Amino acid sequence: MLKHDAQRQFGAWLRSVREHLGLRRPEVAQALGYTNISKGCSRLAGWERGDAHPDHRFHAPLRTVLQLSTEEWDSRLEAREEQRRHADPFKASTRDQLTQLRQDLAHHCDLLLEHHPRIAATPHWRDIQLPGLHFGMMYIGGITTVYLGDLLASWEAGALQVSDHDGQIIWLLSGGASPLSGSHSVHGFFRQSRKCADFKNTFPGAIAGPLADIIRRTHAADHSPSPWNLSQLLAHLGVPLAPAVLSSSAGTVGQYDFSAATLHWQGAQVVFPQFHTASPVPPEEPAPAAAETWDRQPGCLRDPLGYPQVRWSRAIPSPVQDWLIRQLTHEPLPIPAGSPA
Repeated sequence: MLKHDAQRQFGAWLRSVREHLGLRRPEVAQALGYTNISKGCSRLAGWERGDAHPDHRFHAPLRTVLQLSTEEWDSRLEAREEQRRHADPFKASTRDQLTQLRQDLAHHCDLLLEHHPRIAATPHWRDIQLPGLHFGMMYIGGITTVYLGDLLASWEAGALQVSDHDGQIIWLLSGGASPLSGSHSVHGFFRQSRKCADFKNTFPGAIAGPLADIIRRTHAADHSPSPWNLSQLLAHLGVPLAPAVLSSSAGTVGQYDFSAATLHWQGAQVVFPQFHTASPVPPEEPAPAAAETWDRQPGCLRDPLGYPQVRWSRAIPSPVQDWLIRQLTHEPLPIPAGSPA
């Protein structure tokens, strides 16, 4: 849906602006820094068709060559995202949760590092998983599950910090590289502004060491499943978070209050006491065996047949998802006509 609607319309707008200025694709490709003009033209054509979307490193040069203000560019991006959310809210919710996680790490890095000794000493905090983050190196291997404790330890040691050509410090959140060629593609945030961005082949020779540090830490540690997630920990540390709004295809069905660790669902209020203490609290009722077949995505739950059932505006912890699955197993929400399997 994104490719055929929101992204296609954004691409058509790009093309209309370029043609209105009388610019040919080779001119734009050269302005974007391509030495291989044919490759640059091919990429630009893909953006204009809606086959792909320009990543962050092309935003500023595109604004410049197309003579667009920052306000107009940002407005078009937001319109594209809003259309994407409306077209496929369940798919958009998953993608939004991954973006939210990275933004939370960037915005609250100081707070997390301040509490790092407590986090490192508390298994249920140290072993919080960070979905969507990964580190890897070609020929060496990597990790697809990143844990909060390992990330903070690498940050604190300065291992995941690199400088761009302007001397700005960038803290890495995810990425991969080849030690032999030096080629890399990483995601991180500027330490001063906390703005997240993608970087590709920006730091020649400076990536292999940082990536190796967190990969080594993760492989050396003994991790256990944690019922906590980053949002719940931030609320526990005093960050005021808006409740997570839970929705189905029929509309809003409940909300989860992180500070009170309370789920409001169809007139009921369910408290999760394990989130009021750093010590683990056994669940009152184990999840049914059928729950294992449910697809738990970062932004939503899909039932064993693949139908999306509930989505949320901010990631909720796994015990809350367990409780929801128990409720949906006994009283499933209606499946809208035409929903994909």
